[in-house]
Amino acid sequence: MQECPVKLIRQKVIISGDMVEYYQYQEPIVCSGPKKHGKSSNYRKEQWAVKNKKNAFHRLLRLVAANFGDANGRFITLTYAENFQDVEAANRHFNTFIKRLRKEYGSEFRYVVTIEFQKRGAVHYHMLTDMPYIKDTELRRIWGHGFVKVKEVKNSKHAAVYVGKYMGKGTVDKRLTGKKNFWASRNMTYPKVLTNEEAAAYMASLENTDKEKYTEKAYPSDYYGEIQYVKYFLQPGTAPESAQPTVHGTLGVGSSN
Repeated sequence: MQECPVKLIRQKVIISGDMVEYYQYQEPIVCSGPKKHGKSSNYRKEQWAVKNKKNAFHRLLRLVAANFGDANGRFITLTYAENFQDVEAANRHFNTFIKRLRKEYGSEFRYVVTIEFQKRGAVHYHMLTDMPYIKDTELRRIWGHGFVKVKEVKNSKHAAVYVGKYMGKGTVDKRLTGKKNFWASRNMTYPKVLTNEEAAAYMASLENTDKEKYTEKAYPSDYYGEIQYVKYFLQPGTAPESAQPTVHGTLGVGSSN
């Protein structure tokens, strides 16, 4: 876990491409290095597991918005013709698919992918990528195990809705216990985090920016009192210059080719 100097965080902004999230904490977060958790009951472990999966999903959502929100992405669904249910073998098939794509069409494209199961039990993959246009017939040939469906990304909001509808399902599937629910390529652009005065200054800079308030809510937390939360989607190209993303950071969702 990343270390940090002792610091009280009362406000936080997370900038993921054209998606901006603002947090205000009733009780400040004390940031003083990696947290250490003592022994806990199985019940507490289950609570932490649920919380960790929820947090990982939000990190995935931000990663998608940071990389595929400028109409430069594609949704790709990979399915099996047969009722193939072996997750480990399927993951090897997916990795081979990526290696073939990189060999034939270049290695610079980025992607995030998650696993889901069809009603019959077969594995299939939902993938977001910025790779160049490739004919469906070519993608089916390179995949080699069944069917491929491609859909264009319109903007950050469109990508976020897709993540919520499809890519979040695998986070609660018991068939994926002990396995990655989703992962990303190593060459991603990562969200930028601002705190306290920097966060307040950034939010002030958005005052006259063309934006959509997508979510606004207040909710209780165990340690920080009431948390005020707002999510905005900015119009493409209107983000302040101070909101430059981080390239090749770490997100905690796993990485691959």
